[in-house]
Amino acid sequence: MPRVLSIEDLLRLLEAARAYAAPDAANAAAENARAAVLLELLYSTGLRASELVSLPVHVGKAASDLLAIRGKGGKDRFVPLGGAAQAALAAYLPHRALFLPNAARASAPHIAQRFLFPSRGAEGHLTRRSLQTIVETCASRAGLADRDVSPHKLRHAFATHLLEGGADLRAVQMLLGHASIATTEIYTHVAQDRLRAIMEATHPLARRGNL
Repeated sequence: MPRVLSIEDLLRLLEAARAYAAPDAANAAAENARAAVLLELLYSTGLRASELVSLPVHVGKAASDLLAIRGKGGKDRFVPLGGAAQAALAAYLPHRALFLPNAARASAPHIAQRFLFPSRGAEGHLTRRSLQTIVETCASRAGLADRDVSPHKLRHAFATHLLEGGADLRAVQMLLGHASIATTEIYTHVAQDRLRAIMEATHPLARRGNL
């Protein structure tokens, strides 16, 4: 398991996403809004990169606090959408049309209409490689370039932080879309290690060498 990003790291990363584009860049507001909602959704929902980039457009327009996700093996699940993620999504939607390709720049512009995060590529939606680039750029600007930040690492943080906060393991399994709870149990070891480190660093007896 890779090192898990702290809550402080995630807050810095999300702040960097909101200022993703240079102020004088063309469509800076749109780029900022898209980067912000992408990172907010990754951390708030624990989605896989492939699940996020291929979200259908109706998900964003449903005005719901639940996301319907088609995961691995065609299995469906529902993931709650928190207030911060809903706000980021609402801020992005007015800018979505700027990312739609025109007929001259896309191989299949009609396909892009289906997706929440359209692009001019053959798949019609933002690629995982482009998502990785956005995350890496935000990490660099947040001073986290040495942490090897990736979309999957935000998924790790989502699961670990939930377990550290007392979430039920079975609930986390459902949110992540794991077929086996054994896969989810990996995160319990990470959470226990982090909690042990916190206790050893902060408990009065630990500081005296008696814990």
